[in-house]
Amino acid sequence: MKKPVIFLLIIVLLFILLFFLPNNEIFSNNGENQIIEEDPIYAFDYKQISVNYDANNKETGFAYNDGMFLRDSEELSTDMVKLSINLAVTAYDSNQISDVLAQMGFLEQRFYNYTDYKTTPEEVESVTLFNDNRQTTMADNDFVGYSISNKTIKYNNTDYMVYIVAVRGTPSTAEWFSDFRLSENNDINKENGYHYGFYTAAEEVKKSLKGVLKNDSFDNPENTIILVTGHSRGAAVANIVAGELSTKVEYNDYVKRNHVFGYNFACPYVSTSADTTLTNIYNFNNPGDLIPELPRSKWGYKRYGIDKKFEGTDWENVNQRFKTICNSDPKLLHTTEDVMNLLTALVDEKEDFYKPGNQIIFKTIAYYQAGRARF
Repeated sequence: MKKPVIFLLIIVLLFILLFFLPNNEIFSNNGENQIIEEDPIYAFDYKQISVNYDANNKETGFAYNDGMFLRDSEELSTDMVKLSINLAVTAYDSNQISDVLAQMGFLEQRFYNYTDYKTTPEEVESVTLFNDNRQTTMADNDFVGYSISNKTIKYNNTDYMVYIVAVRGTPSTAEWFSDFRLSENNDINKENGYHYGFYTAAEEVKKSLKGVLKNDSFDNPENTIILVTGHSRGAAVANIVAGELSTKVEYNDYVKRNHVFGYNFACPYVSTSADTTLTNIYNFNNPGDLIPELPRSKWGYKRYGIDKKFEGTDWENVNQRFKTICNSDPKLLHTTEDVMNLLTALVDEKEDFYKPGNQIIFKTIAYYQAGRARF
């Protein structure tokens, strides 16, 4: 999804937050989904995080407090929505998100598959770049850019280790081909019930995260907290990572489900077996956005967690907020009806997706979206 749409998403999501009640519950440190009466938010000071999101120095931001992470992830947090949408947007630029993370006090940062990192914020203690020369090609594109950062939070004389996994959405690269890869090489005979491109990228993220958790000196899954977030393709990968951290036994030695936060924006469907009952994962989608409708739910595809759809009852307010920050009129679609009708005519059944003629269409779209990707 292109950056102007991303900027609109920030405004729309902030508007949504006006309708959500804050959550004041937190988890206990015994690994059970219990509630501590005192809200840890009051034990920490708020700080204003500045977010510079384009070359013209347009800024937004959010209020941050370490206590946000000490609440129970099974309850929707408006604070976490604001924090996550800014991380998801700045994840498109490793320098921007590095600065935001540093302002939040996450001074140990690791970046994977980014090629644009240039400046380390002064206060950052450690930045490690992995695969920073890796380039997407038509033969190698089933991966994403992502970062894993961490910090220690002390509350009531107890240490908690917090990790943020922020996954980049699709840039103008050959990752677009991966977005259209429903099965390996789009072979109908290798259809397996999940989006191959998203899951392959998610496997790399999970492997990196597991390595960080295993090698970290902090070895207490009861007090380990993980936020996973992303936008568009990044949301799909983040959705899978958060979903599997929450449901697979192999991660119980690293983190507990009610310590896993999953906040995703414009998230596509990812799998026919995704658990839609998880209450620690939230997917925020806008009307008029085709991305969250793919692959089609008619084919049995789902997302992990709970969907939150903006109903758009006050478009005039949204338009004004967009104009104030972006100095331009938004190009809004209030419904996906027209594009879904077109999509239905093209690929009504899953078998239609794999037809040679349709594959040519999808590859042509990917080619131009990728900026004439390298062969």
